[in-house]
Amino acid sequence: MTVPGDVPAEKLGFCQSHEHVFLAKGHSYSLDPALCIDDAKKSASELALYKNAGGAALVDAQPIGCGRDAEALRLVFRESGVHIVASTGFHKLVFYPEDHWIFKYGGDRLTRLFIKELTDGMYTLCDRHEPERQSGSRAGQIKTALDACGIAGEYAKLFEAAAAAAVETGRALMAHIEPGADPVALADFLESSGLDLNRVVFCHMDRAVWSVPKTMSGRPMGDNNKLDIKHPSITPGAKTGLTKPSRHKISDKRNWISRNANS
Repeated sequence: MTVPGDVPAEKLGFCQSHEHVFLAKGHSYSLDPALCIDDAKKSASELALYKNAGGAALVDAQPIGCGRDAEALRLVFRESGVHIVASTGFHKLVFYPEDHWIFKYGGDRLTRLFIKELTDGMYTLCDRHEPERQSGSRAGQIKTALDACGIAGEYAKLFEAAAAAAVETGRALMAHIEPGADPVALADFLESSGLDLNRVVFCHMDRAVWSVPKTMSGRPMGDNNKLDIKHPSITPGAKTGLTKPSRHKISDKRNWISRNANS
């Protein structure tokens, strides 16, 4: 499922599996001015260069309520011709103001919200206001974020809702991994919730990679682990539970999108 509609996975071509195409100026910007990508025309120009170099699709990892703009993503697609798989779900809680609706919603309501974004259409203009208006573009995956505190407090509610939505819809789930977070505990939680770990993408795994030989050895976490950098102590083929360490974010973009983003 892409922003303009259904596209057979085999026709997507080369796909970047974790990008941020548009990020509206809001609460994230107040925390760090670098967290703002609000020129859709400029993003479209950059994606046109990506397409000319052989790229065909990408996954936009910005979820609902914290800077995502479904209409901007559709504009970027029209201007560039690059297919975009958008995200529902949630990000790190620091990216939401204290009075944000995401803290007020219960787990069941969040589950239904995520499912509606995947099946009916993404909500717009809901960074500060509760979701009311839906666009004609649907999300293709569920974004989550694992902080150092783990699956506790508000995060417990959010992860339970995201997992339930993933199980009901069969969509892929992406997990942003923060320094100090425990991806193995998250894998256990998701697996116990009924998810196939081959439909889960663990992002920024180099943030946990320093202790990988001790904490992840032999853990069957599927093939969808993404690294941002390469560390000299990690070598291809090592029994770490990770696959093909790379300086890039993605180890196997096309296989990920074929298995997850459009099924």
